[in-house]
Amino acid sequence: MAQEETQAQAQASIPQDLLEILVCPLGKAPLRLEGSALVCTRCGLTYAIEDGIPNMLIDEARLPAGVTDLKQLACYPGEAGGR
Repeated sequence: MAQEETQAQAQASIPQDLLEILVCPLGKAPLRLEGSALVCTRCGLTYAIEDGIPNMLIDEARLPAGVTDLKQLACYPGEAGGR
């Protein structure tokens, strides 16, 4: 139940119209709300929501499990990531 409350708080603090226009700053893919964070639907980078404000800084985003470098992500521009 605590996770549901956290997600409800995050949704309440971020207007739906804002959620619809926010994209991953790395690859411009749509984001989905998971708990109190926004997750890229393409590469899996997780952006924290702090005090109702999405922290969209790539350097502060959490990498998905098994990824050690931004260059490994599908959204990463160039040959190594985005295929």
